[in-house]
Amino acid sequence: MNGCIARRDNFSEPILGMLEQCYEEFAQLTGRRYRLISEYRTEDADTVFVSLGCAAENVECACDYLREQRNAKVGSIHINVIRPFPEAAVINALRGKKNVIVIERTDEALAGDNPLGRDIRTALSKGLESGKHGGDLPSLTDAEMPRIFRGSYGMGSRDFRPEHSLGAYEFATGQTKRKDGRSAEDGESYFTLGIDHPYSVISKDTPSLLPNGAIAVRFHSIGGWGMITTGKNLGEIVGKFGQIISERNPSYDDLGQLEDKLFIMANPKYGSEKKGAPTNYFLTVAPERILVNCELNHVDVVLCCDPKAFTHCNPLDGINKGGSLVWESSETPETAWQRIPAHHRAFIKENNIRVFILPGFEIARDATSRADLQLRMQGNSFLGAFFRVSSFLKDHNIGEEEYHQIVHDQYEKKFGPLWQGRGGVEYESDARRFRARGGNSIRRN
Repeated sequence: MNGCIARRDNFSEPILGMLEQCYEEFAQLTGRRYRLISEYRTEDADTVFVSLGCAAENVECACDYLREQRNAKVGSIHINVIRPFPEAAVINALRGKKNVIVIERTDEALAGDNPLGRDIRTALSKGLESGKHGGDLPSLTDAEMPRIFRGSYGMGSRDFRPEHSLGAYEFATGQTKRKDGRSAEDGESYFTLGIDHPYSVISKDTPSLLPNGAIAVRFHSIGGWGMITTGKNLGEIVGKFGQIISERNPSYDDLGQLEDKLFIMANPKYGSEKKGAPTNYFLTVAPERILVNCELNHVDVVLCCDPKAFTHCNPLDGINKGGSLVWESSETPETAWQRIPAHHRAFIKENNIRVFILPGFEIARDATSRADLQLRMQGNSFLGAFFRVSSFLKDHNIGEEEYHQIVHDQYEKKFGPLWQGRGGVEYESDARRFRARGGNSIRRN
């Protein structure tokens, strides 16, 4: 037991000082500076979020939006070190704030508070003690003590969306109430986000918070049809285009590294969909770093590989005005149009949605006789359709030959070894014809 206690002053207490020394040495060597906590736009903020992990980037997007659209004084703190908890840094960062919103991906209902909330409250309470009785920690006065709100988000892998961050801010500032009708004015300080619960809060404002100039894409397909492969291929192809764009007009950061001109975020819908079940894939391409991390409810292009999608879901959900829908169909444009439910046809007309049909299965059957490859190739025929209906190639001045070469290299990497019984010249001819048909075979309704 003596050894356990000896660790406190001989090891545990000096750790934060060691970390700060390491951060400084690392900054001198690399130019990248890290700290015990990361502060974002907190200097003049009266309301501050506190979070861990990727939630912080979602919150930072929301802070920018709130400042630009509502002139709100709001900021964010990300806790980089959990143990030992950086109490002094937290006290200094939160001193004098009006509201502190602590959000956590957990809920310990039998405890006095959730873990991060307990640590924040303990640090601030110690600051008050230092102000009254002295001590090593920075002191706080009663007037500098903020009100602490606590929220649980992301339970059961649920999305943490922009409207959740906005809802948390609105609740803390008295602009909205929980689902049970209780508010901050009633003394309530706990809420949930993204969960159907009496304590839940959510904003009616639902922005995408994607960077300006971003292209958001949603795939609709069936488990086992190779949609994830299709999404990966599209992401890798766009990534190679991004490298070309960066090298064409190079710029360099303070460390002399080539700066990226194109950023990509891609992921399948979370879950364990079984083979044959409907599923989605999301991809975003933007000229600057993409911070928001959630399923896309606002999209510019929908690539619908599932010919029966309209019978079990709404592929048009969240599509922006003037957006594009590419739908799997081998029928005539007139017949395919009539297969779309009437209320969806009205939505298409009202929002100027461009609708295209693509005979993906027909293209895949012409490309290979293997049934398993036909499913995978059907989805990949939509890659050519994406570049045809979007302005990506034109916006970035990418020529036809350059486009074909990049896509060919990716197809050869993924499908070349599986192309049974074909020599190099014949394979290249087939692959080129396949990707060309994906772009040339679409028909607009």
